[in-house]
Amino acid sequence: RRGPQFESWLVELLRRGSRRGDVIELDLEPFSGFSGGPLVDSRGSIVAINTAGLVRGAALALPRDFVSPIVDELLARGRIARGYLGIGVHPVRVPSADRDHGATGSGLLVHSLEADGPAERAGLMVGDILISIEGRSLDTALRLLEELGGERVGESVGLGVIRGGNRIEITVVVGERPQRTAGRGCRSR
Repeated sequence: RRGPQFESWLVELLRRGSRRGDVIELDLEPFSGFSGGPLVDSRGSIVAINTAGLVRGAALALPRDFVSPIVDELLARGRIARGYLGIGVHPVRVPSADRDHGATGSGLLVHSLEADGPAERAGLMVGDILISIEGRSLDTALRLLEELGGERVGESVGLGVIRGGNRIEITVVVGERPQRTAGRGCRSR
């Protein structure tokens, strides 16, 4: 048994960019060629998809609840869409004076903006501190990524921001994260 730290790390790994699911750790290792095969219950119903390649040395199964929306999105769009604001952030402690403006103890300091990205077009500035999205607290970059799932692309979202000691609300239209490139001039697949 790998213990709770391994399990929580794995769950966080799988949740990056997604709000879905947990994993099933198998007690036997499937043959390497069986990754992607179904895990079935005693009635023959598919409950998960087996994988031996996600984490080295661990045989896992991704539950149907986790996999089904991904498959549906792949069939509909041909890719997995991820929400995108075009910002670089770093977690910061919110000064106690700013907590009177509805901030919790932490926020996300905007340290970079992509030129003509969704956040810049909406008026966000370097130095702003993000404290909420749609009224939910933002205290880590991971929390922001969880809030920017593919279903948010094209949607207007309200960001709670502290700028110069004042709390303001900025509405941003969430963009779709651009495809990454792998090396010079080589598009990733």
